[in-house]
Amino acid sequence: MEHHESPSHPARSALALALFAALLLGAVACASKAMILEAKYPTEPTSLEPDTKLTVRIGEVTDAREFESEPDKLSVPALWDEQMAKLSQAQVIGAHAGDGTNIANIYLTDGQNVKGIVHDLLAVALRQAGYTVVDDEDADFTATARVDQFWVWMTPDAMTIRVEAIVQAHVSIAGPAGTEEMDVSGYNDSRDVSKSPESYRFALNEGLYDFFTILASRLIQLEMPSAPASK
Repeated sequence: MEHHESPSHPARSALALALFAALLLGAVACASKAMILEAKYPTEPTSLEPDTKLTVRIGEVTDAREFESEPDKLSVPALWDEQMAKLSQAQVIGAHAGDGTNIANIYLTDGQNVKGIVHDLLAVALRQAGYTVVDDEDADFTATARVDQFWVWMTPDAMTIRVEAIVQAHVSIAGPAGTEEMDVSGYNDSRDVSKSPESYRFALNEGLYDFFTILASRLIQLEMPSAPASK
């Protein structure tokens, strides 16, 4: 998902650039303290469509995110905390500048990981769309997901601090008549906020809710057969 901004005044742009340069230079010296967040997201349908009488099994959910080495933007996934991140890559979800100069990663709390959260959101979105989620290999359909983006970051602006979050996945629903595929993105852009963990937590949770809402809407609109084509 691309985020476009209107051109800003040259002086303000220079100030934002200088601040961002300071953040990146400070990261070379030492890492800031890692931030731990607990994700909050829908675990039950917020509304119910009519029962489709169809069952769905959730298959593999993969984490296909790519991490770069010390990129020039915090919006680009990177493993800033080398030792910790290599052990916990499934829980790395962002980057922050904790003390205004040094960059560190943001992690999900113990018991949470990227694949697990997307799996949960896919399950509840399917239920909201009227499907019954089962573990049965003989289900009418099988849903899979590939997580392409799951990231929270801070962008220094001229006058404010912006905390952004994006969650993007490629979802496939396979059945006897073929496969339906979709790319789903959720996003949140919070402005006029501090650099406190609560700011990042708010952006993350709102981004997850946006992803869930869009995913459920897309699943509701799918033209799946009203009854299984075969068993």
